[in-house]
Amino acid sequence: VRDNAQSGSRRSQKLREARLIPGVIYGVDENRNIVKSMFTVKQKDLMRELRQNKQSFENTIYEVTLVRTVDGAEPVPVEGSKELMQPTEVVAKFLAAPRQAQFNPVSDLPVAVNFLRYWPGVTRLRIPVEFINEESSQDMKRGCFLVRVNEFVECVCDGDVPSKIVVDLSEAKKGDVIRLNSVKLPPQVRPAKKVAFDFVLGVVQSARG
Repeated sequence: VRDNAQSGSRRSQKLREARLIPGVIYGVDENRNIVKSMFTVKQKDLMRELRQNKQSFENTIYEVTLVRTVDGAEPVPVEGSKELMQPTEVVAKFLAAPRQAQFNPVSDLPVAVNFLRYWPGVTRLRIPVEFINEESSQDMKRGCFLVRVNEFVECVCDGDVPSKIVVDLSEAKKGDVIRLNSVKLPPQVRPAKKVAFDFVLGVVQSARG
């Protein structure tokens, strides 16, 4: 991604016309100093990540290399092309997680995306919940259905970040309230402090009420 020191709605519109998506990377650095950098990312690259990761986009950790154009430097040839480009320099490298992707309500194309610097064991992530084996539940075969109450759980990960939290419904019965404390979380994953111990994920209800 490219460092972008300029801001403003007109500037953002010009960037989008060039198929560049603006955003802000915020958080703290290794010395716990608050940092904030404006940047741009190619629209096609962002669209690819959104398609591939879907609900897991915001809990996907990226190794970000922030670069900026070297002012006053002579343009250099692009490898394998006759085009010239301004040389760049690396500003910083760090881990980050996407935050607050915004979309055009008409075209559904991304118009902005922010990132939060990621620190294992510290940064909170929204992990999507996936329910499986509904077809194995006897009561659900008889017409009961799941009402999803929360589709994400805010967690802190001390190790690898899972793409999802899986909830097995094979033993689910009518009237069951699926709470977080009944779900086995992936290794080294724990709910964030503000998440209640009995956080409700879903409720099994009868079709007859």
